Amino acid sequence: MIRFFRMGYYSWLELQGHIRLDLLLISKLINPLFTLLFFVYFVQYAYPDAAIEFLILGNALLMSASVITFNIASIFSHERQAGTLSLIIASPVSRLLLFSSKSIGFLLDALLVPIISIGCSLLFFESLHFLAILMSATLIFSGIIAAFCLGVLLSVSILLISENMIVTNTSWVILVAFSGVHIPPNSMPELMEILRHFLPMAHAIDGLRSIYSISSISWTEALLLMGHELLLAVIFVVSGYYLLAILERRAKVTAKLDLE
Repeated sequence: MIRFFRMGYYSWLELQGHIRLDLLLISKLINPLFTLLFFVYFVQYAYPDAAIEFLILGNALLMSASVITFNIASIFSHERQAGTLSLIIASPVSRLLLFSSKSIGFLLDALLVPIISIGCSLLFFESLHFLAILMSATLIFSGIIAAFCLGVLLSVSILLISENMIVTNTSWVILVAFSGVHIPPNSMPELMEILRHFLPMAHAIDGLRSIYSISSISWTEALLLMGHELLLAVIFVVSGYYLLAILERRAKVTAKLDLE
């Protein structure tokens, strides 16, 4: 167990260890808070009736998903650049265990964003209900897990191309546009509204919107939305696992994983 978390720490240190303490403070605290304030006031200007609680929590989820999607999606590409990807692929350790240990640090890192954002923005809440916050936290967590699993699929997919930023940036723009935080689902084109249900965070954000609207939702409905997110998470992980297995078999023939 110690080795599991130690590998996660080293993997996180590989991508974040070069950042100075002052820059780390800016990236983990100041930047999320100001990004949160910008989108909250921007959306409130466009949609004056939008609940401030939903905007805060929805944007906190998006920022957390941004951290985890970009970092997880970069794991294999950084290993390839460092020349250690072949050692990881040749390892007899379970792929699921190996990838989980390398990504646990990024998952914990991503969880800090909504925790800090929610903690610092409670002053904006007109009324604070424990059950609503508890339901919101479970929805946010399920959305983060789904985004995490999408990052796993993207990480493997990036092995097919030489430039990982094309995949991550394109995926992130699509996730933000289809999420439903900045554009209400009922204002989207019909096709866009249908497609968003196949993307992570959409169901969690719908649940957050309902919690802080007049209609509200029950725990049964909230659990159903969480189930949708977790189902998507399973689909993303299984797809990534089988795609990696296909690439491994192809690597035995081509003797490399750079399938450009």
